[in-house]
Amino acid sequence: MEESSLPKAPRSDVARCVDTTPTTTPTPTNHTAPILRDHPTTPESDTPYLTETKIFIDEDEAMNTILLVYGTTEGHTATVADRMAEVLRAENHDVTMKSLAQEDVDAISDYDAVVIASSIHAGQPHATVKAFVQTHRDALNGRPTAYVQVSLSTADPRPEKQAEAQAYADQFLQEMKWTPTHIALFGGALPFTRYGFFKRRLMRALAKKPFGITDTARDYDFTDWDQVKQFAGSFAADVKTAHAPGLSLRDRSLRDR
Repeated sequence: MEESSLPKAPRSDVARCVDTTPTTTPTPTNHTAPILRDHPTTPESDTPYLTETKIFIDEDEAMNTILLVYGTTEGHTATVADRMAEVLRAENHDVTMKSLAQEDVDAISDYDAVVIASSIHAGQPHATVKAFVQTHRDALNGRPTAYVQVSLSTADPRPEKQAEAQAYADQFLQEMKWTPTHIALFGGALPFTRYGFFKRRLMRALAKKPFGITDTARDYDFTDWDQVKQFAGSFAADVKTAHAPGLSLRDRSLRDR
């Protein structure tokens, strides 16, 4: 489903990308907030400011291999993955994108970095995403990785729903014992035209209070596409830096804590 074909949500403040620092797992190197920023953090933040050495990379030699996998139910997370892949390729990375429901991934050792995107339903990530992380956890923890969570809870303006979205990510990462270097939470969509009769009625009831939606004859898009682009660009830049001679993103993340 292309996002351009969907009308935006009636509220402009409900799609956002939020800080997703796990509460019980090690803090990722770089996470996404309403205003994205790259390393180093500013002196005003809680993280100590560390000056980094500038590294100049020949663009002709900057191509890294990135595996981008996703689990989706109605297809919106696939659209998010498509947009991220466009940005990563524009930054001169070689991107392989796979739907975990349709393609098997035997190993990730051939890839310099991995992006995993998942829809959320009933508080749980897509089953194929959970199985993938369980299978490849050790390899994931040894390279730059990003976890992208797509859900209506992130788009919901109510603070308790924002907290729920945060908790979904924290619980999943703790359970999987996976510490991605980058994390982002994005608002999802309400594709009413793809729902069956009973699910359409249920989702209309759930969406009426936070979003003011009553018309189920069309679909609604709550994703902030500018922030998807910014997040993918930040990850692309850090992957290049991580694979520059003599510098490891994992080593840097440990130094910056």
